Amino acid sequence: MLENHQNMLLEITSQEYLIPVVAGTILFGLLIIFVIYFILVFRKTQTTLDFERERIKTELLRVENEVKEQTLTNVSRELHDNFGQIASLIKINLNMISKDMASEDLEKVEESLSLVKQLIGDIKSLSSSLNGDQIRQLGWLEVVKNEVERVNKTGVLSIKFVGENWWTLSHEKEVILFRMVQEMMNNTLKHAQATTAELRIEASSEQTKIEFSDNGIGFNLTEVKRGNGLINIQERCKIIEANLDFSSNEAMGTKICIILTHQ
Repeated sequence: MLENHQNMLLEITSQEYLIPVVAGTILFGLLIIFVIYFILVFRKTQTTLDFERERIKTELLRVENEVKEQTLTNVSRELHDNFGQIASLIKINLNMISKDMASEDLEKVEESLSLVKQLIGDIKSLSSSLNGDQIRQLGWLEVVKNEVERVNKTGVLSIKFVGENWWTLSHEKEVILFRMVQEMMNNTLKHAQATTAELRIEASSEQTKIEFSDNGIGFNLTEVKRGNGLINIQERCKIIEANLDFSSNEAMGTKICIILTHQ
């Protein structure tokens, strides 16, 4: 009897300890599940916020690019309609000047007339370069060719252009890619001290690839600052979701590669 009584006491005591242990284990398990759930929700929320932040940033870049394009179009029209017209009137007035004058004065008039003709040509060329509507009228390939010719005429930089297997894109993407090509050439003219460069554009049904390289002095990639043309190219690549890769070594030139996958 005594032994049975002791066993019953031990069983009751064990149950008294077991219930808190089981309850504590369940609570601890629930706490772990809650923590895991909270972490998953937090990560999902953070991912959503990061995605939304990037979407807003890209949209702001797109709007900024549209504003820039509209500004360039307005400047282009102003050059063509006003400055071009004024230069044409100057040319007409010079042509109407009497030829009965000293040879020295006549020579100056002829020289001024030649300069005005050159000015009119430069205004037309620059106006076309700034106006993105030219891409709709002539096609992107032709506009790129014209821009290369415009740079080559300066005599400062000689650019070899190769364009193959053309593929039509949306007007927005063609304008952005054209502006990036302009940025590459302008950056080379301003900073690279290069004498030669090569622009190669290859397109297929899968992707459009642009490669630009020069023989300039290069630069340190860690010192690229806001306002540098490469920053503008990076931002435009984000807008159209294009991949950008560039390499540069001091005294060994710069190479830029842009790949736009067609969707």
